[in-house]
Amino acid sequence: MSILLTEVHETLNQTSHHIQIYFYTLCLNYLFEHDSFHSAESAGVWLPPKDGFHHASPSLEDIKSIAIPLLAPALDAFLFRALPKVISLHHDDVKWHYNPLCHGCRYEPDCKSRALEDGEIGSMPNISIDDARALKDLLRMSKDKPKHLTDIEDLHGLVASPARLSKVAKSSPSLIKKARQVLALPKKTRSEIMQSPMVESSRTKQVHVSPATAVR
Repeated sequence: MSILLTEVHETLNQTSHHIQIYFYTLCLNYLFEHDSFHSAESAGVWLPPKDGFHHASPSLEDIKSIAIPLLAPALDAFLFRALPKVISLHHDDVKWHYNPLCHGCRYEPDCKSRALEDGEIGSMPNISIDDARALKDLLRMSKDKPKHLTDIEDLHGLVASPARLSKVAKSSPSLIKKARQVLALPKKTRSEIMQSPMVESSRTKQVHVSPATAVR
C-alpha cells in the first residue's frame, strides 16, 4: 500500500512534509496490523504544477516520493523520545524562542509580549532558531553574564566590550563571524564603543538603521 498526499506547496524539502508522511505511515501500520497488509517502502506527495493549475493540468509526474526507511531514524527519535520529553516538561522548563515561524500561532501574542518584557533574544526582529542558538552560545562562551541581566542587556554589554569579543573570537572565530552577521555589526566604526542596531532597537524600543540597509 502506498501513501499519497496532495499538497499546495511546491517542494518536498519541508520538514513538515516528512513528518506528515512518516506519521501517516505509522498510523496506517498500526490500524492495519494484519498479515495481509504490507506498507510500501516509499510515500509520495502530489505537488502542484510549477506554473499552477490555471496553466497546467495535474500529472502523475508531479508525484514526488521519498523512501520511508530514510525518515525512520531521525523521526523515530523525535516522535518517541524527544517529543514525549517536551510534552512532559513543566511550562516554565520548556526551551522556547519567539521567531518568524511563530506567526499565526494562537500563542504568538503571549510569547511576543513575554519576549519583549523579559528581554529575550526573540525580542529582536527576524531572529531564527539557528541565529538564537548562535547568540546563546556567544553569551555562554563570554562567561561574563550577571544573573540580573537579560539577554538583550548582556548582548549590549558584550558588543561594547572588545575584550570579551576577542576572548570568544580566539576560541571560536566562526561563531563571532555568525554573530556579527546576525547582529548587523559594522565592520568599522568611528566610535570606540560598538553597537548593534538589532540589539539597540530591542533595548531602547526605538528604530535603529542597520548598516546593511542604510541608504548612502
